[in-house]
Amino acid sequence: MNRKDFIKKSVVASLGATLIPRWIQPLMGSSDFLRNRTDDRILVIINLGGGNDGLNTVVPYSNDIYYNLRPNIAIPQNNIIPLNNDLGLNPNLSPLQQFWDNEQMLIIQNVGYNQQNLSHFRSTDIWRSATNTDTFLQTGWLGRYLEAMYPNVYSDPSENPLALQQGSSSTLLLTGDGGTPGVVVDDPSNFYSLVGDTYVNGLDNNPPDTFGGDELSFIRQVDQNSFQYAEVIQNASNNGSNSVEYPQSQLSQQLSIIARLISGGMYTPIFLAHQYGYDTHADQLGNHSTLLTDLSGSISSFLNDLNAQGLSDKVTIMTTSEFGRRPFENGSFGTDHGASAPLFMIGESVNGGIMGNNPDLELFDQNSNLTHQFDFRQIYSTVLKSYFNAPNNIVDETVLFQQFETLPIFNISQLGDINFDGDVNVVDIVMMVNFILDNDTPTNEQFIASDLNNDGNLDVLDIILNVNNILNGQLGLSNSNINIKPNLIIDNGVCKLENAKSLAGLQLNVSGDFKLNDYSLPNGWELYHSENKILIVNRLGNEWIDRQEIFTYTGQMKIDNIIFGNSKGNKLDGNYTVVPEQFIIQPAFPNPFNPKTNINFEITKDQFININLLNLKGQKVKSIASKIFNSGSHNLLIDGSFLTSGIYLLKIKSDHIERTLKLYLIK
Repeated sequence: MNRKDFIKKSVVASLGATLIPRWIQPLMGSSDFLRNRTDDRILVIINLGGGNDGLNTVVPYSNDIYYNLRPNIAIPQNNIIPLNNDLGLNPNLSPLQQFWDNEQMLIIQNVGYNQQNLSHFRSTDIWRSATNTDTFLQTGWLGRYLEAMYPNVYSDPSENPLALQQGSSSTLLLTGDGGTPGVVVDDPSNFYSLVGDTYVNGLDNNPPDTFGGDELSFIRQVDQNSFQYAEVIQNASNNGSNSVEYPQSQLSQQLSIIARLISGGMYTPIFLAHQYGYDTHADQLGNHSTLLTDLSGSISSFLNDLNAQGLSDKVTIMTTSEFGRRPFENGSFGTDHGASAPLFMIGESVNGGIMGNNPDLELFDQNSNLTHQFDFRQIYSTVLKSYFNAPNNIVDETVLFQQFETLPIFNISQLGDINFDGDVNVVDIVMMVNFILDNDTPTNEQFIASDLNNDGNLDVLDIILNVNNILNGQLGLSNSNINIKPNLIIDNGVCKLENAKSLAGLQLNVSGDFKLNDYSLPNGWELYHSENKILIVNRLGNEWIDRQEIFTYTGQMKIDNIIFGNSKGNKLDGNYTVVPEQFIIQPAFPNPFNPKTNINFEITKDQFININLLNLKGQKVKSIASKIFNSGSHNLLIDGSFLTSGIYLLKIKSDHIERTLKLYLIK
């Protein structure tokens, strides 16, 4: 099943050519790996710099301890926007209530990490690098993610930037091992002018073959990429528009630019915006109220802008902050550096509501701060796996360096979750099998969730990848270093496999009038079939095929195509042998000959064969072969250099078969 044809048929049929939204037109016209993999989804991260006070943002208004801890700065109960019987929003967040009421706003309570660092700089680095407190890295989680997903980002950059950051000079979040796979922009027009006025094209001198030369080459590549993206950003800004009026603030300006770029047709999966001032050690009530008013008004304008332009369904907002504040107020009517705090996720793809327990105001850590329930990297892992469809092994091994439990944040499926129940299991494998065998037709969302390798086709390789999802990448451990070519043999109603220890699955596309009979596979292997496809998959990963019969059939079966897959879901080179159904000897070629000719013959089973060259009197002139030949095709070279011109007989004889060919030697 091919995704390109599937999308064209389903989209055009459901929308009509004149009604296709702007976001999907580029997908149909020039679909690429970036769009396919993320399904055109966009994440906008808003960092609340300084450490946002969670208790005065999502207020535990039914808890008297809250008011006892904060006699001067607690939010009065009669001002709260109630969310349930215990929690309510700060009244300055009222513009967000529409998203709460529409179940498009998720509040994740008690987000933090172990051994909370109370330094702004260090804790910010921990959130951006996504590491443990005692681990220091110079790369960010988004930079590592983008490099892992798009390894040619520097040598062959994508048409649109992979990430765009506004309002901050720090690039750690987008820094990878090879550079920065994104751009940092303030105003698109200023960025274009700055880069355009300083760009120099056409340098034809080759950098020296030294370390400095390598650095120069890298700088030139960055220069070239910046110029390319400056023009893309400028064009998108010119082509896009804002449909609502935004508040007058730096955050609103950033979000209005992002909305205009999206409106202008620029697909960039990650946008970063920043709002500063949350370090509220003193006079918190007034300062915090101003910040939350700006935050909620900016977010509301942004999402309403996108919604009015038919673009909001692909965008999700996530807020972050380096830490929360202490549960009790200080002597300056503010709060000092704390630990866990709530995090907002807002968008149409979000499961609205509250996730997590109410803050425990009687249980504090060693620094008298609130304890966390969710590690912030659980949210990162969920965003990458469930929202951006990143493979589990890349997220766990390359981006976050360990496995984190994902959370039910989104109402969309992750790759491999075909029935959208939030879990990847054998039910999803069965559904994929039915799609591949054409027993069932997937929806567009199911096709995307099933096409794990994003090659536009559903086949056995996708099943292998999903089995690895279920087994947490354990499928290939025992045979990870085996790289031998498997051999499939069709021998008169019997299908055999040889040299198959590297094999995790295969798909046979077949034709003909046949019927499958018995099949015999190792424990944990499954065989599925329809009229024209046969799937054989290692579902448990505990046994491997070496040399054995795998199934039998009656009738005539022709194999049109074979896909061999290894335990990583990659295609394997393999061999395919068909044992002929009878003893066949092809005519000698050339014949007449001088002095050499070739004889090709095929046998149905291993057997001992005598091959002799005779003269016309029946006398043996030369023994060509006398040995056991394996079933299959064979070639013999007859050399008549030592013979005189004349007619000779080639006799091929086994226990049950005898064939004779007449040969003409002319010198």
